[in-house]
Amino acid sequence: MLKEVILANWIGTLKQKSTKVLYLTSVKRFLTTVYGGNTEKTDEEYEELANRFVAESKSERNWFDDLIAYAVTFKDRPPKLRCYTFMQLRNLLKTN
Repeated sequence: MLKEVILANWIGTLKQKSTKVLYLTSVKRFLTTVYGGNTEKTDEEYEELANRFVAESKSERNWFDDLIAYAVTFKDRPPKLRCYTFMQLRNLLKTN
């Protein structure tokens, strides 16, 4: 069975390269916060984490708690960056 490529499909809908980089970096940081571990994962590892997160969010995972935990990690970042990051995560969850 082929695994869905959630991140690649989602990022592929964006037009600007700088937007793609910003969004993907934010989502990778979020997934690293949720699941821990090394921040130098491969794209395939992040795809697996994204698939896992979406599957768990549809069943038992409390994704709101994950968002709160992630928000704490970047409380010193500029407000617009925080806003855009949550918009990106919301869009990813909404499209999957």
